[in-house]
Amino acid sequence: MRTAAEAPQVNYMKAPRPPLLVGGLS
Repeated sequence: MRTAAEAPQVNYMKAPRPPLLVGGLS
C-alpha cells in the first residue's frame, strides 16, 4: 500500500469478496 495503484490491489487481495475483481471476472 505504497502507491495509489498498489493500495486498491492489496485491498482486493485482503478483502473476502473484491467487488471490482469479481464483477470484472464473473
